[in-house]
Amino acid sequence: MRLRGILLAIIGIAVVGLTGAGLAGGQTAPQGNPLLSDQVFKNVQALKGIPVDDFLETMGIMAAALQFDCSDCHANAGTDKVDWAADTPRKRMARNMVNMVTGINKTYFGGRQMVTCWTCHRNRDRPLTTPIMDIIYGMPPYEPDDVIVQNPLADSADSILDKYIQAIGGAQRLAGLTSFAGRGTSVGFGGFGGGGDVEIVAKAPDKRSTII
Repeated sequence: MRLRGILLAIIGIAVVGLTGAGLAGGQTAPQGNPLLSDQVFKNVQALKGIPVDDFLETMGIMAAALQFDCSDCHANAGTDKVDWAADTPRKRMARNMVNMVTGINKTYFGGRQMVTCWTCHRNRDRPLTTPIMDIIYGMPPYEPDDVIVQNPLADSADSILDKYIQAIGGAQRLAGLTSFAGRGTSVGFGGFGGGGDVEIVAKAPDKRSTII
């Protein structure tokens, strides 16, 4: 399990690096407790008190729902001139939307996350308020359920990881990997941002930082 943890940590570091969000260097969580959003990032208001991973995943949901990237709300995102903490009109609107969605889920769904940005926006900056005739009278788009049941004939996640570990040299070789460091340049999405220096560092068992 320790080997899988190291492997998953490396994969997770790469994903965090692509989100374009910078963690404050050197911060680590108390033993057994994840770092929270407002412990790591500045000027967090609507999404306080949630783990950093959940915070970044929420940013991803917002970007996907509105077909945005980081630079649509954070000026100069993807460059070394970005100020993640700076308020912008879209950030202030996003906070209002987060509070609205949180209120709906709390009031009508017992706090379960049944409504998200995607529920209304669907890849649009401004949600539609009237049905589209093509959808009403045309073939309905294929939208599978959110909950995907694993194919009983498919390999388990553990077996896939085991095969990958063997492919990169086996458990003994992976056990010798206790730290990781990488540098690169960020690439913007859809022609926005990009060009910033990125540094990713990690050390077993639970230390990792992404600096942009």
